[in-house]
Amino acid sequence: MRLTTTITEKLYRVLNVEALTGEITGKIYRHRAPLDEDVTKENIIITTLPISGDAVQECFWNVNVYVPDLEETNTPDIERLEALGNLVAGLIENWNPDESYHFTLDILNQGLLHDEKKRSFLNIRGSSNVLNNVY
Repeated sequence: MRLTTTITEKLYRVLNVEALTGEITGKIYRHRAPLDEDVTKENIIITTLPISGDAVQECFWNVNVYVPDLEETNTPDIERLEALGNLVAGLIENWNPDESYHFTLDILNQGLLHDEKKRSFLNIRGSSNVLNNVY
């Protein structure tokens, strides 16, 4: 059986590359951001929902791309959210999985949301299907 932490780690390896880390002003986090997260920077947080125990396990996941709101207008920085969202989606869609692992990433939808820390975030939601290795 695969664990949600396995899915999170796979996504982290897909996204923790220079093409993305060199583009964002902040960091990429797994599971949740630390209490001392710098909310004035662009951060990415990867989370997963519980995984099924079926022969083909399905797990839903979220990649949230956080961008500080425009200071002058206190509105989302749509241009920056779109640029980073496209970069994240492209990395996920172009990932070449290890065939022996039978792991896939599928983007299901995206949504623009706002939090209480004067920043907006793009929620990219997807699913993964993994062959269960129970014998």
